[in-house]
Amino acid sequence: MYTVQFYSDRKGQEPVKDFLRNLTRKEKIKVYKYIALLEEKQPSELSCDKHYKNLSHHPGLWEMRVDFGRNGYRIFYFYHVADTIVLLHAFQKKTDETPPEELTIALKNKEDWEMRGHR
Repeated sequence: MYTVQFYSDRKGQEPVKDFLRNLTRKEKIKVYKYIALLEEKQPSELSCDKHYKNLSHHPGLWEMRVDFGRNGYRIFYFYHVADTIVLLHAFQKKTDETPPEELTIALKNKEDWEMRGHR
């Protein structure tokens, strides 16, 4: 069993929570269902599921894919210490390729989290 935490910056801002607040009720329910699966399953189990992708070109970084009609939402996360998952950054995907700036934000947030010594 894993514990999911939301990344929070030095000012206490939680970008993934802020993103989720703007979704419709139905969209939030679906996203939280996918988050709940993160808490229950091992990474090896999720790597076979098309909704969870290990970004091999960025070791340790994962992408959760949630599609709702024409809207595609992505949440970057990583496994921190033995039993914690940190949700780093979320965005609405509007193109086939993930915009590099979205990935940059996730990596910056991951680095910040680790640098501040969260346990």
